[in-house]
Amino acid sequence: MRVSLVASLGILGTLVGVNCLVQGEKAGKTAPVPAPALERMPESLETHFALSAAPPHLRDSATVFLLDPGKGYVLNRKGTNGVSCIVVRSDWQFKQAFRNDIYWAVCFDAEGSRTLLQDYLHAAELRARGMDSASPPGSHEEIWHA
Repeated sequence: MRVSLVASLGILGTLVGVNCLVQGEKAGKTAPVPAPALERMPESLETHFALSAAPPHLRDSATVFLLDPGKGYVLNRKGTNGVSCIVVRSDWQFKQAFRNDIYWAVCFDAEGSRTLLQDYLHAAELRARGMDSASPPGSHEEIWHA
């Protein structure tokens, strides 16, 4: 009797687990939820917030990009020291990419401005064009979660 009860519970647990897995897969095949709309931050606030990520002695000569929700990042101020600063509004690396409740200031040195910053600029442009957060083949999702 005890063996049959344990076996029955084991089978029941397996069936419930498989059912949840199948429902999760079906849910993943539904239409993707559109990325929440971004609102423009006041220019002065976004500029000061972006520059807050740079050491004080680099701020006056840094380049600043501001986010235009309809275009992506746009040049607000051209600097002279190779440092570029933005306020990141979301990140494609999160499980739920392109959220509208995440903000952080980041600055890049000259090398980072030529390389890493370009990823943020491009992602913001794609988001402004309405691209969803689904990862294309060969993207970071396949590379980092393999």
